[in-house]
Amino acid sequence: MFGPLKNVVFDFDGTLVDTMSSVVEGLGAAVKHATGREIPKDELMASFGPAPQGVLEQWMPKEMVPVAMAHWLEFETTQGPSTMKMFAGTEAMLRYLKEAGYGLAVFTGRDRAGTLRILKSHGWLDEIFTETQLACGDDGHDAKPSPEGLITLMEFNGFAPSRTLMVGDHPHDMMSGKAAGCLTGAALWDLSHVPGKTARGRFKAAWEKWEEKLCDVRLSSPESLVAWLKLPAGEGRSSF
Repeated sequence: MFGPLKNVVFDFDGTLVDTMSSVVEGLGAAVKHATGREIPKDELMASFGPAPQGVLEQWMPKEMVPVAMAHWLEFETTQGPSTMKMFAGTEAMLRYLKEAGYGLAVFTGRDRAGTLRILKSHGWLDEIFTETQLACGDDGHDAKPSPEGLITLMEFNGFAPSRTLMVGDHPHDMMSGKAAGCLTGAALWDLSHVPGKTARGRFKAAWEKWEEKLCDVRLSSPESLVAWLKLPAGEGRSSF
């Protein structure tokens, strides 16, 4: 039985921070470095969902993955706020949730060092999230869509699943949230990377991605998450 929400757990890439261009560039370079193959961007993006190591494993034998991972992690150190920008409205949303007393956390497939570096660059480390409020891809738990990392994160921070909303831009986020016993919110605001579509077409594509009803609410913007949380009890909607 779900009650009033007290906590929000966010995916990171594509949900809080627009890192798609750097991730595509870095993982593409890592595959080419290890295998000599240049993967078309649309094919590479279609393999996204797992943590970076899981993506690389789809493009090469496992014994080559450590070389590719080392190249990826080195590339990541060259990226900063200019290529890993926060989405419009994200800053205000997080500050509102913090000031309103919501428990906040991040559940991501990104490595911990990279996550901490980006959080720090945007002024969110300690201000919004502490290191104990992160579950990252190299923390030792099974990758999404497994709920293992999310469950561990909630237990450590005292979040009741029935009072927690998991927000992410990928079906794996919804699957892990559901399996952990949370409500789930689909972030639709990462619309700029659907090739060959107008803004209206990109929104339609993002909307239709969730027709399988994995999520409890579809959110068009960070501001809409705040507005949805402010709704009186009993007025929840499937989209906002």
